[in-house]
Amino acid sequence: MKLKGQIPRDLLRLIRSSKYVHVATCSLDYIPSVSLMHYIFVSSTESFHKHEHNNSTDNNDYIIFTVFEKSVTYSNVAGNPNVALLFHDWITAKNLTLRKKSVHEDGCPSFQSESTKLNDFLRDLNQSELNQVSATVNGIADIVNPESEESTYYRRLLLTANPDADIFILGEDTAIIKVRIQKIKVSDMKNNTSIYGQTMTQPV
Repeated sequence: MKLKGQIPRDLLRLIRSSKYVHVATCSLDYIPSVSLMHYIFVSSTESFHKHEHNNSTDNNDYIIFTVFEKSVTYSNVAGNPNVALLFHDWITAKNLTLRKKSVHEDGCPSFQSESTKLNDFLRDLNQSELNQVSATVNGIADIVNPESEESTYYRRLLLTANPDADIFILGEDTAIIKVRIQKIKVSDMKNNTSIYGQTMTQPV
C-alpha cells in the first residue's frame, strides 16, 4: 500500500516521525505477543528495489525494524506473517503523566495532584490534536535475508534514524523485518473510525 495521497497528511506525519512502534504478532498456536521496536518508515520511492532498480514495479510503502533471531517476534513472523502495528503520538502522550491508582490505595495525595494536571491538560488540548493520536496498521511481514544487500541497505537507514539503537540494529543474530502495509484504522475519542487500504487476504 502506498500511503501518500491515500491517508490524511497528519496521519502520514505520525507514521513517518514516531520513534517507536508496538508490534503485535501471533504464533501458529494462537499465542499473541507485543514488542516495542525502533523502526523507520520507507516510502515506495525509498525502498531497496526502487533504489537499485528504477523500473521496479514495487510500489508499496514499508515499516522496517530489526529483531533478534531467537526472539518470539522472529519465530512468530516466520510462522505467521500477519502483524499489527500501533503508532502513537508520544509527543502528546508524554504530557499525560497520570499514574494508575492501585486498587489497594485510598486517598493518595500524589494521585490527586496528577489528576489535576491531567484535567488541566485535557481542558487546554486542542480537540483535533487529541482525535488522531494513534493508528493501528495491519500488514504482511517478511524476514529479509541477513546476508543480502537489501538487509545492509535497511540497516544503514535504521541506524541513521536511530543511532542510539545500534545494539539492536547491528547486533549479531539479528534480522530485518519488512512489513508491507495493507490497512490502517484510526479511531477518535468519540469512537469514530476511519479505515484506509484493503482487507487482508494473507492466510495464516
